[in-house]
Amino acid sequence: MKNYLEDYANKLKKGEIDALKNIYEILGKSVYLFAFSILRNQYDAEDILQNTFIKVKNNIEQYRSNTNFKNWILTIAKNFALNEYNRKNRFTEMKDDVLYISSNEKNFENKEILKKAIKILDIKERQIIMLYALKGFKHKEIAQIMKMPLGTVLWKYNVAIKKLKKEIGNE
Repeated sequence: MKNYLEDYANKLKKGEIDALKNIYEILGKSVYLFAFSILRNQYDAEDILQNTFIKVKNNIEQYRSNTNFKNWILTIAKNFALNEYNRKNRFTEMKDDVLYISSNEKNFENKEILKKAIKILDIKERQIIMLYALKGFKHKEIAQIMKMPLGTVLWKYNVAIKKLKKEIGNE
């Protein structure tokens, strides 16, 4: 996938706008989930998704070839989402109908566990769980995206898993 992403990034740098569509198809769900893990609001996450890809299109010349293109895009999304989060200066309560998950996404078979995770985990724990468990990122990649030491990511992941097991066990 990374080679395709790098090829699409180079095509986008050359002005081939169709490459952006391909990038969106590959990374759109990851960007959305990452923004959603921070904001806990479908509509805000969709706005971040759109703003991220607009920024990618308008600032593709700032991307350095042969670096991790996926991480570059997720960093843009993270910055937008954190700015929005800080602007609101509080979390909104998540309602059952707010969570939008594609019905053909295999990893979302148990939506109730995901809803619980979003409610009981702190922001960093949610990000790590969503990136690792739901989208298949490696801990090392998550550490790069979140600009955290690998040990911290592993520790927060384990703490989050323990919280989830405890909560699920109580029911």
